[in-house]
Order: sequence, then structure tokens, then C-alpha cells
Amino acid sequence: FIRRMFHLVHEMQAALAALSDLILSSYQGVATIQAFNASEAFFERFQVHNQQHLRASLLRAQMRAAIGPVLALTGSLNVFLLLYLGGPMAIRGEISAGELIAFTMLIAYVSGPLHSISFLLAIFKQSQAAIERVNEIMDPEIERPDLPNPVPMSEGAPHISVNQLSFSYPEAPDDQVLRDVTVDIPASSTLGVFGPTGSGKTTLLRCIARLYNPDDPAVRFNGTDVR
Repeated sequence: FIRRMFHLVHEMQAALAALSDLILSSYQGVATIQAFNASEAFFERFQVHNQQHLRASLLRAQMRAAIGPVLALTGSLNVFLLLYLGGPMAIRGEISAGELIAFTMLIAYVSGPLHSISFLLAIFKQSQAAIERVNEIMDPEIERPDLPNPVPMSEGAPHISVNQLSFSYPEAPDDQVLRDVTVDIPASSTLGVFGPTGSGKTTLLRCIARLYNPDDPAVRFNGTDVR
């Protein structure tokens, strides 16, 4: 139960993060949404993320609702087995009535703490899932290639050059999101990047910011490989 609870909490928090990100970006771009009459598209995306969060929340609630009865049933089952097996033993004189009562009392004493420990473990797993989500944001796992003589970043706006950048995500190595992208951005200049959804705009920015590492030295800051 606790192992399953961990995955559900992690899934619920990921869905909540996606929902929050969608709402925040929509608030920031509300003028654009209204200008292009894209409210229906926004609501469709909102419903998708909202249903994912609702599904994960309901599954977690069902899991928590099941844990209590299962634990109570287990405790009662222990008492039943003790009386079912120990009663005839006491009648036959193999154990005393006092020993049978003592075991019954011990089960009653142990069931309460075990019940509390189970909920503590569930809360611990929820906290563990929350910490992992926080660490994904605060300390992203950026690959650090073992390149010699790392160069410190210079102060001021850099000259950014991208030369035949191609990039594929690890989970889809055969699907190139970027293919032979070449662009030169002088220091202190501004460049607008346009394209439909899924064309690779965000991926390009993440490669420049080193949230993803390109395989080749295609991205350079002031002539130095960004890696």
C-alpha cells in the first residue's frame, strides 16, 4: 500500500505542477488568448490537466480509505486466529487460560502502534515524493561532461552562436526535435523565434541554457563551447 501510495502522490504532484504551469502561462498571456479567440483551446488543455490531477487525487483518496479497514480487519483476524487455534489448546490443557488472555491482550497492545506506524510511513512516503519534486526544480540533473579546462562565464551579455545544432530527446533518439539549426546572436541583440507548437522553440532555448546538453559543440558563448 505504501509503495503504491508513493507513486500516486508523485503522480498527483506532477499533475498539479503541470496544471499550475498552464494556469500561470495563461494568465501571463491572457491578452494573446483573447486576441486569437483561443479560450476554448485553453479550456480543453485545462480540462486534460485537471482530469489527470483529479484521477490521481481520487486514486490516492481510495488508497487511504482502504488502508484503515484493511488494518482493522487484520487486527481482528489475528484475534480470530488466536481464539480459533488457542481456544482448543486451552481446552486440552496445552496452554493455560491466562496465557491465552495474555496473547489476546498483547495483540490489542500491538495493533494500535502498528496502525499508527503505517500512517506515519504513508506520510513519510508523501514527504519523500514532495522532496523529489522540489529537487527536480531546485537541483535539475544537468549532465556535466568531463571536458578539460572549464572556462568561467564572462560578465555582460555574451555573443551566442549556434552552428548546425541537432538534438533528440533520450527517450526518442530517432526523432530529431532540432535539425541543423544555425543562428548567430551578437551580444546585447534581440532575436525573435517563431514557430508552431512542437517545432522546437523551447528545446532550442533549453540547449542554449544547458538544461539539455547537445552532443556536439554546436552552441558557443563568446566562442567557447557552452558545455
